[in-house]
Amino acid sequence: MKRARSLGKKNYQPLLLVCLLLVALLVMHEVFGQHGWFGMQRERRRLEALEQEIQRLQQENEALQSEINALKSDPKAIERAAREQMHMARPGEVILTLPAKDHTANLTTTK
Repeated sequence: MKRARSLGKKNYQPLLLVCLLLVALLVMHEVFGQHGWFGMQRERRRLEALEQEIQRLQQENEALQSEINALKSDPKAIERAAREQMHMARPGEVILTLPAKDHTANLTTTK
């Protein structure tokens, strides 16, 4: 009788161990894989950074567009740009341009 019971019982421990190992591997892949939880968090941060960059560039484009419109229609804006960029002056004005500082003069050499 005892022998019949032991033959009828199946040993499921190896199968259970393999299933648990597979489940553990799947969970690790879902958490640490390229498209897992950490990957999604990384992509979310990247998306937020790109959205901020887009917003900054849109603001810069708007500022440049308003400067373009001013240069097309406003004589004072044209004069200001000519004075700043081309160092132009009105008759009788003198423009003084200072030389750039030489940073190499402040460096000391050691022997």
